Amino acid sequence: MKKLFISFLLVTCFSLNVFNAYSKTNCSEEIVLENVNSKDLLNYIYDNHLIDKILRVCSKDLCSSINATQIESDIKSFVNKNIRYLLSFDEEQGLNAQLKGFKVEKIIINSCL
Repeated sequence: MKKLFISFLLVTCFSLNVFNAYSKTNCSEEIVLENVNSKDLLNYIYDNHLIDKILRVCSKDLCSSINATQIESDIKSFVNKNIRYLLSFDEEQGLNAQLKGFKVEKIIINSCL
């Protein structure tokens, strides 16, 4: 009887964890940005209170995951990765992105929070 109760308890806990994991994947929402570039991105995130909700940031060519606890370093990494990509693709466009910034297309957030 004791083994049956423990088995039932474990199966119940496992099913609840699977349900929670499944429901969190349906919580992502995409915010399409109009006039935000890489120089304004961090201010946009702070001004719109997206720090705890942000999952990914995307430019035209690349996306990068963002961790809320180290948001500033993740944004710097995203910007540097995009600039390196643009420099390898077109040097003039890469230098322009270094000076003026590049357009950030979208931010993906967790809308269940």
